Amino acid sequence: MKLKFLKYWKHIPQLYSYAFILDPRAKMRDFHRVLQLLAECTSYENNTYYSNVKTELYKLFDKYDMKFGVVRSRRVT
Repeated sequence: MKLKFLKYWKHIPQLYSYAFILDPRAKMRDFHRVLQLLAECTSYENNTYYSNVKTELYKLFDKYDMKFGVVRSRRVT
């Protein structure tokens, strides 16, 4: 059973990670805890995965900020 679990969840797609982090009930801290629990259960270290997800998420927010960060005021006439 452990091999079947690792087959699908050893390499978690980043999109799943983003969805977990952006869920209002969970944040980066909870994501890190979940990865730690998975590491304890499967004896597979994924610290580099956490840092990669964090880096890519910050890059995504930077792109969003560059495109939509400037608020333009509208004149109502």
